[in-house]
Amino acid sequence: MSITTLVSHELGHYISARNKDLDVGWPIFFKVPFLPMELGATPIYKDKDRTQDLIEIYAWGSISSLITSSCIVLYSMLIGYPILMELAILRMIGEIGYMVWGSDSSAIRKLSKDYAYNH
Repeated sequence: MSITTLVSHELGHYISARNKDLDVGWPIFFKVPFLPMELGATPIYKDKDRTQDLIEIYAWGSISSLITSSCIVLYSMLIGYPILMELAILRMIGEIGYMVWGSDSSAIRKLSKDYAYNH
C-alpha cells in the first residue's frame, strides 16, 4: 500500500507539472536500506516566473496521495479487510501531517513568501 500511495504522490507532482508545461523529469524512487520505507522525488526544473504553478504542483502530490488512500479505504471496506483499512487511514493521517509540516508544505510556504515579496 505504501508503494501505491508513494507512486500516486509522485505522479501527482509529475502530471500537474506537465499540465503546466514545466520542464520536469520522471519520478525517481529510492529504497532506504535497513528502514521499512521508500522515498520518491520528481525533479522540477524551476522557472522563477512560474511560482504560483509550482505551489499548485507541490500541493497535487499530497492531494493525489489522499485520493489513492481514500480509494484503498473504500476497497478494504468492500472486501471486509479491516487491517488494510486501518493502514490506509493511518496513511491518510500521515499525508495530512505531511501536507501541513512536511517538505512539500515548507516548499509551498517558501514559494508563497517569495511570490508575495516579488509581486
